Amino acid sequence: MADFEKTAYEDRIFGFDFGAKMLRSAKLVSIEAVVIARQSGVDVEPLTESERAVSNKRAQAKFSGGDAGASYTITVKVTDSDGQKLEGEAMLDVVEL
Repeated sequence: MADFEKTAYEDRIFGFDFGAKMLRSAKLVSIEAVVIARQSGVDVEPLTESERAVSNKRAQAKFSGGDAGASYTITVKVTDSDGQKLEGEAMLDVVEL
């Protein structure tokens, strides 16, 4: 999974690629959960997630808020058309412009 960066002001959509964990014929069916854990920095404005979607082997969600200087671990849990339950993890850093 990739690592991401955004400012506290931005509402951004980030994609998570599960292709390496899936059979070639499989497609993502749903996002079961998106778990956000703050790793560093202050916790005044939480990072939030909304607008989930899946397309082929990619999951995506929109992220809002967060505090400048904070880092968050994002864990995405999905199910594919073969019935596999998969999860991936990425870091999101909230930066100042």
